[in-house]
Amino acid sequence: DNVIGFGGRTINSSGPKYLNGPETLLYQKSRSLYTVPHFSESAKNTNEIYIFEGYIDVIAASIFGIKTAVAPCGTSLTNDHLSYISNFDSTIVLCFDNDSAGFEATKRVLNLNIRKEKALNIQVVEFNGQKDIGDMLEKDLLDDFQKLIDHKKDLVEFLFTKEIETYLKDDLRKNEIV
Repeated sequence: DNVIGFGGRTINSSGPKYLNGPETLLYQKSRSLYTVPHFSESAKNTNEIYIFEGYIDVIAASIFGIKTAVAPCGTSLTNDHLSYISNFDSTIVLCFDNDSAGFEATKRVLNLNIRKEKALNIQVVEFNGQKDIGDMLEKDLLDDFQKLIDHKKDLVEFLFTKEIETYLKDDLRKNEIV
């Protein structure tokens, strides 16, 4: 729970969305996670660790009351990230953004070696109609976040369902054209 680097997020659409300090011996994006204070202590006493896409999402989760929220620092989730999180023997709950980048990030988790080696229990929260938890905070919908958590899905089930939905939509569009 020590500061090892700095990062920031733009609040408008100019420039990169996230900007991180340079990598050092202590700060390596592929191994570092953004957390709230006392994450390690909270993670020892819980059965779920939530992984969000960015800093603002972790802060929003903290406002909601989740003390075990983390986010990669400007990179995709890696084997090193999951290795660290797996030390807490908790269910890992992915809360990536409800957009194509979030879906692609979720798909990449399926292929991480450590997920298979340690048989990690990974669940996915689906932000039906909302972009992310930050969006829900902005719209004063954080109470609805608990409902999304209650309906989280297994990683493989989530991805399978999404792929089937995409296939069916494409198939229906083809039938409409004919």
